[in-house]
Amino acid sequence: NTNTNTNTTPPPTMVRLADECHDIFRSMQRANSAGARPPRFATFRITKDVHCCADVVSEPEASFQDMLQTLPEREPRWVLVNVSYVTVEGGHRHKLLFVGWVPHGSSRVDKMQYAMFQGRFKSAFQGIHGSLQAFDLADLDTEEVIAKASRFERDTVDMARGLNPFDQEAMD
Repeated sequence: NTNTNTNTTPPPTMVRLADECHDIFRSMQRANSAGARPPRFATFRITKDVHCCADVVSEPEASFQDMLQTLPEREPRWVLVNVSYVTVEGGHRHKLLFVGWVPHGSSRVDKMQYAMFQGRFKSAFQGIHGSLQAFDLADLDTEEVIAKASRFERDTVDMARGLNPFDQEAMD
């Protein structure tokens, strides 16, 4: 008994990254450059034809709360976040963090697709300092975000400053 249905196509094995994804990543890497004001965060989505494209690109002045509000309740996204913090020694730090946003309410197909292509997406961008998997907003607690971004930090993060992953003073 042979399957004669010729209209089926095999599932894609690669996600194609739009050029804009690389452009956004390069602009976010320039956060340490003098005078550069990169986006605070960018979200990316997979389209029906398995392209990865930018969904939301923030302004440099965006807040952490702005980022949280852009995350859909029932759809996965990949997020690149410019996390800024200050160490107790007074060092200003900037780290690029990857967040895999896969909310519990996502469809099974979407969850599988984002899981399957996540490694490819991350490997396309050299210079990501850490990653975090989030299934609901509680997983994006500011302490957890800063802990992941500062994971390889030699100096202690200044917790007395309050935890703000978008510390404006650290960006200046």
